[in-house]
Amino acid sequence: FGKDNYEIFFSSSDGKSHVQNLKEKTLSAKKIHSGYVRGMAYDRKNGSLLTVGEDRKLHVLDPENLLENEVVETENHSLRFVSLSKEGRRIYGGDGGLIVQSDGNRILREECPDSGIVRDGCFQGEETVAFVTENGLVKCGGFMTSPSEMKSIVLENQSLWCITPIEKGYLVAGKQGKIVMLDENLNRTGPDFEGANSPIWHIVSGNNYYVAATSIGALLFFDKTTGMIRYRIAAHENWIRALSVSADGNYLISGSADQSVKIFKESTRELRFDLAGESLNFLAVADTGRSLVAGGTDGLLHCWDHASCKPRRIHRPYNAWVRALSYSSAADCVAIGYGTGAIELWDLKKDKFVQIGVHPGGDVWALD
Repeated sequence: FGKDNYEIFFSSSDGKSHVQNLKEKTLSAKKIHSGYVRGMAYDRKNGSLLTVGEDRKLHVLDPENLLENEVVETENHSLRFVSLSKEGRRIYGGDGGLIVQSDGNRILREECPDSGIVRDGCFQGEETVAFVTENGLVKCGGFMTSPSEMKSIVLENQSLWCITPIEKGYLVAGKQGKIVMLDENLNRTGPDFEGANSPIWHIVSGNNYYVAATSIGALLFFDKTTGMIRYRIAAHENWIRALSVSADGNYLISGSADQSVKIFKESTRELRFDLAGESLNFLAVADTGRSLVAGGTDGLLHCWDHASCKPRRIHRPYNAWVRALSYSSAADCVAIGYGTGAIELWDLKKDKFVQIGVHPGGDVWALD
């Protein structure tokens, strides 16, 4: 969501960037990249939309009209991610080990250290940045520091896919299923967890634990104080495709390819609700503060009361797979992405569904 949560942005594999105005109910689309758009971020301080793609370009757009305010082209390497600090500093990179650091539109450095594909990066406050690569390299250092001079550690035999900043360091995870906690100096601060060699994509933060979902259906609970893995529960019998934490941090909602959605109390890991069905394969979950919403291959939106975890109702707004859900508290709406490419808004106050656009590239896999 963009400014005041009244605009949503999404991108597609045909290189287009799209803006949907929720107030005026207008949809704008413009071809920005010549290939896949691989990363997108909204600069709240400056009101700009940033996109990066496999065509090696970073575009800075005016969300009102999708006009280009700035275009930066890198040499020879596709871009995979872009990350912003609260003050608008940028890091982006991708193939060939490319890392670019810029303060607004002023590029400070553009380097290609021999580190493999850079899969993800993040800010730790305003002054520190960190990166992970597919060959297991983790780097961190000051924003003004050359990547070649940053602190680094190699996690052998790992392909790292994500890095998450925590209070005094980072969590990194990847294809092999290891989750490693590092301090600000990239020293290991707790035991590694193998995860039965299953990929790990996302980690969420509850009130008491960091929780990660695995492809073998396990939820892993990290102690926030010690960084130790405290609990592992067999939450599902198959890949956990969606994981979310409630607005108050008390509940975890997980949806799986085992055709179930489950709600756990984060502090005790107690199973509060279990919904299973012959045709259910939940692909997306969202929390509205009042209700928990899940959608999947049956095309239904399943709702549960937030306080009691009891079923409230089931909606069939669109006859297609529900692949993505996102809630806006400001607009009190749930955005829904379908396997047909359709995107709808569910106005919770009026209990009405409005189709706002169609993704030209097909399936909608993510909404924010």
